[in-house]
Amino acid sequence: MHSTRGWVRGILVAVLALAGVGRLAFCAAPGGQEKVTDQNLGRVSGRVLNVVRSETSEGCRLAIVTALGDKQLVLLDGQAGPEYDEICEGDPVFSPDGKCVAYTARKGDKWLVVVDGQAGPEYDGIACGPVFLKHGTAEYISQRGGTLYRVNHRP
Repeated sequence: MHSTRGWVRGILVAVLALAGVGRLAFCAAPGGQEKVTDQNLGRVSGRVLNVVRSETSEGCRLAIVTALGDKQLVLLDGQAGPEYDEICEGDPVFSPDGKCVAYTARKGDKWLVVVDGQAGPEYDGIACGPVFLKHGTAEYISQRGGTLYRVNHRP
């Protein structure tokens, strides 16, 4: 039986490292042996608001929401995305296979969904979403001028 202490300690190391110096470290306990991996994700000059991790057969992907002054952005696998006025709490979300990522963002008084770095149309609001369907399409419910829309956004 695996000990979970190494995994819990790894999460703590990741949070402390990310908050302190903009680096990520994590521990795993395969076969009862702890291993530490350290990947430089670049400097984080603002506050870290959220970290989302997706484990795939090809490795681990990270999406980090950070605040830089009055703007927010997503760092996906160490690459900075565009700045927005706000990124919804709880976002980003990964597709079930971990290959796609989506999040809801506000630009001025309009809202949009970004899928794999591609911004969708602007709306007055995003009522629900995004969620990924089996075939990789992000779906969400938006509002414009009092009308609700069911939007399918293909990456």
